[in-house]
Amino acid sequence: MPAKKKTKKSTFLRHAAITAVVTATSAFWIIKSGAVTFTLPAYKSAEIIDGDTFITEERRHIRLASVSAPELEQCGGEAAKTALSQLISGKPLYIKVLFNDKYGRLISLVYTEDGLVNQKLLEQGSVYYSGSSNEPKGISQAAASARDQDIGIFGSPCTQTTNPKNKTCLIKGNNRLHSGGSRLYSFPGCRVYDLTAVQLYLGDQWFCTEKEAQKAGYTRSSDCFDRKWK
Repeated sequence: MPAKKKTKKSTFLRHAAITAVVTATSAFWIIKSGAVTFTLPAYKSAEIIDGDTFITEERRHIRLASVSAPELEQCGGEAAKTALSQLISGKPLYIKVLFNDKYGRLISLVYTEDGLVNQKLLEQGSVYYSGSSNEPKGISQAAASARDQDIGIFGSPCTQTTNPKNKTCLIKGNNRLHSGGSRLYSFPGCRVYDLTAVQLYLGDQWFCTEKEAQKAGYTRSSDCFDRKWK
């Protein structure tokens, strides 16, 4: 068996994929992957920014890989922040950095003694799947399971197919700017209207009139070009 490899506590680690966290000591995680054992430093969170980002005691900005949380002002945003805090606050953390993003954040897989935090947030329906390279198996399946069971943000009130507040305002505005898309709206009679959900956790909205939707920056969906709305 190869000798244990130690790294300085101030160093964030980049190495081959690790599949399981076995145990923790006061200062180091003992990580096992196959027949290889690594001794790696543990960290602690100092500040929770939102449901997918936190700052360590060393003032490193950590962004969870493969997941995205609703913005704090959107449906489920504050709940996601609380969920992340409950999973990591006061606990030793093992942080596997995958890469740095353009904002200087460390895009990472974060483990506690209880397992992979990224995956646990997906299982709870606190965040949605956004994909990443080098992610462990089970991440996308956890997201699909939460969605299929309408857990967390994938259920009411954050995901809606009918307007619970005003049954006369039926225009669905879908905001996909966050994923490089656009803002589109559809109304009853459009081809995919019945299959379209208003996902409030993504910033989707209900509108009463086309004029109202257009004023908010939404464009009529191509599925509606030959249809008329009252």
